Amino acid sequence: MKIMLSQLYKKKYLIRHKILETLYQSQFKAFENVPPTEGVFISDYSISQKEISEKTGFDEKDLIPEIEILHDRKQISFETDDYENFYFITKQGSVNYHDKFYLEEGKKTLLTIVKDSLSIITTIGLFTIAIYTFITNISQTRDNTKDLELMKRHIDSLEFEVKKTKFEFK
Repeated sequence: MKIMLSQLYKKKYLIRHKILETLYQSQFKAFENVPPTEGVFISDYSISQKEISEKTGFDEKDLIPEIEILHDRKQISFETDDYENFYFITKQGSVNYHDKFYLEEGKKTLLTIVKDSLSIITTIGLFTIAIYTFITNISQTRDNTKDLELMKRHIDSLEFEVKKTKFEFK
């Protein structure tokens, strides 16, 4: 099963990009079908939140916070008609859509998450190696201490033998 990179992005970045894409396409279609001598009104290409939801495939509850963020960042705007907001893309929103700004932000976030995860895994691995090395060194030190004690006893025994032999020659 092939995993697409876009499936790994945080959902908010995909939603923002899809909102901009939907609003851009709506605006593009409105201007595409009108002769240059005629004007286009915002109402010709602004669309409701429900339409955005249908065209993007995201629930309205997921869209609301992202629409507010895009509006606060002046990438989309709206007009109200009969107590309903109709959204349209601004120049800044068009630039960000074409630059794939939110997809790039999502990619940066994904890379940061991967880098942080690898850093944690590496730290745990190094800590595990350090503990293993420490325990191995303690065990080796104990073995060396035992060997040294045996060698000391052996030397003491040899010294005793030498002194005994020396004493007997006198």
